[in-house]
Amino acid sequence: MNRNWQNLLLMFGGAFLTLTLRMPLGAEDTSAANTPDLTGRIEYLGIPLRERYPDGEFAYARNVWTMQTHEGRIYLGAGAYDNSPPAANAGPVPIFAFDPETGTFEQEFTVPDEQVGVYRVFSDGQLYAPGIDPREGWDLGNFYRKKKDGEWEKVRTFPKGIHNLDMAEFQGKIFCGCYGIGISEDWGKTMVLREAGGYRIHSFFQFPTALLASSELYFQKSKYTDGPAALLYRYVPEKNDFEAAPQDVSELLPDTPIGFTPTEDAPLKVCLIGTTPFKDRVLYRTRRYLSKAAAQYRMKPFGAYSAEVKDGKIHAVRLALPENIFVMDFTTWRTEDGTEKCAVLFCEGIAPLKQTPAETEAPKDQPRRIVRNHVWESSDGVNFVPLFSFEAETFARSFAYLNGWFYFGLGTGIPRDPETGKWTGGGLHEKSGMILRIPFSVSP
Repeated sequence: MNRNWQNLLLMFGGAFLTLTLRMPLGAEDTSAANTPDLTGRIEYLGIPLRERYPDGEFAYARNVWTMQTHEGRIYLGAGAYDNSPPAANAGPVPIFAFDPETGTFEQEFTVPDEQVGVYRVFSDGQLYAPGIDPREGWDLGNFYRKKKDGEWEKVRTFPKGIHNLDMAEFQGKIFCGCYGIGISEDWGKTMVLREAGGYRIHSFFQFPTALLASSELYFQKSKYTDGPAALLYRYVPEKNDFEAAPQDVSELLPDTPIGFTPTEDAPLKVCLIGTTPFKDRVLYRTRRYLSKAAAQYRMKPFGAYSAEVKDGKIHAVRLALPENIFVMDFTTWRTEDGTEKCAVLFCEGIAPLKQTPAETEAPKDQPRRIVRNHVWESSDGVNFVPLFSFEAETFARSFAYLNGWFYFGLGTGIPRDPETGKWTGGGLHEKSGMILRIPFSVSP
């Protein structure tokens, strides 16, 4: 609910250009072009959300925003919480899980919410889903939890938490982010609200030694900032509260050419999303909000980043991935010998002007374009190397790894009118929500 379309939302921006590489120091000379192509190994598992969200406008709500492994199953997140079409306010949302042993999807629960966009697994071994936009009153916010007995429950104790976009665990407490931050010392039975400036919290940076909450990054003076600034808040355990910890935008998005100079008349706002803890680091990507004035500059996609924390500040590097690709997701797992691994999912293809990533809807007189999706892996969260790629009719929005298989959830973008930024009324991909998997043995 309540995404603002006064500004044109370009989630990933720009058209694809020539694919080039920026490899980490010491890495072998490799490229996306020589990555093993595993298209022929794809196993299509189906579209479990099609009955709830049929083709047409509601194909957008089938977007698989997130995939999470938990107790031998793959959990899917779907829905749409925008007030505007397509698929406006698409709740309640069914939670489906794929069971590799039976090869079937099971609907385990239905959340009274418009969208499931994030899953977290905490030290209690339970699965959590923040309530992005509950279909209830605005006095309290929700999260949903799969308990150890296998039953799901709704927890509704987050004061003023109407848009709980992310959750974190730190020093035995759990945290929820909205216009302020909810803190619970008893796993959600009770929760206190910390204002944290009153800005919307989009994500948590959960490090082993520190917890930071991220609001927006502004590249120009705004009604919230006197100039370019990243609005961050650092948790102070002694006070059980958060304090402002602003940083320069360049520290969060290093080595990232903007392509123009943002101003109050042509503003640029960025949210840091997809935060994924890995060892002592956090991986993340971006969502960009451009005004119509700024959209004309055809900015390149920003890429992906890996951060560590020092003296309470975030220190980030931009991942050395190919240029002009759209980063979609991260995932982590352990190999049989306990080695921790992580991977990044990105896609390449042709993105028409002012549409979302690798948009597969071509003009009516042209065939649809095939999208190539890539998976690169890392053992340190900084240096990534190619694993494989595959072609699909649309881009893979999310992925997960379990027991020798990579699972992918296909998505669709929104074709938008270049003048109004509104949906054109068509062009949503019928393969949105398709789940596929590819066998791949990951070595230690």
